[in-house]
Amino acid sequence: MTIRRPVSTGVLVFPVILLILFAGCTGLVPTDGSGISEEEITVFSAASLTGAITDLSGLFEEKYPGTVVIHNFDNSNALRTQIEHGAKADIFISADMGQMTALLEKGCIDEQSVVIILENALAVIIPVENPANITEIRDLGYPGVRLVTGADGTPFGRYTREILENYRDDPQYGSVFVDTIYSNIVSEEMSVGSVMPKIILGEADAAFLYKSDILKRYNDQVIRIEIPEAYNVVARYPAGILKESANKNLAEEYVKFLTGPEGGILLREYGFDPIHV
Repeated sequence: MTIRRPVSTGVLVFPVILLILFAGCTGLVPTDGSGISEEEITVFSAASLTGAITDLSGLFEEKYPGTVVIHNFDNSNALRTQIEHGAKADIFISADMGQMTALLEKGCIDEQSVVIILENALAVIIPVENPANITEIRDLGYPGVRLVTGADGTPFGRYTREILENYRDDPQYGSVFVDTIYSNIVSEEMSVGSVMPKIILGEADAAFLYKSDILKRYNDQVIRIEIPEAYNVVARYPAGILKESANKNLAEEYVKFLTGPEGGILLREYGFDPIHV
């Protein structure tokens, strides 16, 4: 499968549409133009992108007055299932390539539109009170540590398990260490949004979470412990346009905006590593 930045479709020849196309192939008129578009798209996005995509959509709507971006945020596996069962969407943004590949194989996504938009990685968070006295990853193997991870069916849950298996392969840690950590898991969450509250409310001693979800506003409530690069996993987020999109031109423009300079600046502010900027 070839992954690349989506390209504009061919120019339509119908007279009415030609009037719109003077503003560009998508028919969109930025704020520096004189026209107003009245179009909408629905974006199904991984929950870990909630803040960034919400803000980016706001910027997009400002640039193209009259456009409306509708959001559906959930774990990527749930979003894929919704699309497979007929949910209407224009764009799917996944936290891993697995869910996108599944939709590509079912013919739901336009293969030529798929592009990797950013990278992310995981870290461990602990409450500032640190009742379990955790200072490094090795401490997660102490008996009685209450650990929160993502469920196995979610991208961040699978990434967590890949990280732990990387530790298993290192003789200085090994299977006993990793199995103890697995036994300390007290909750497996379906969404990244439900992890931070458990740490802040003292319901867990530590959790694996995307770095992008450890926002500045949590600085006085949690401590971040970095996972060494040798063990960590880089998450790559693809975006793709659905074949049944009712507004592919607008969807293409949105993805271009997401992967452009303005989108890149915003993604960095949220702790992501954009690919195209």
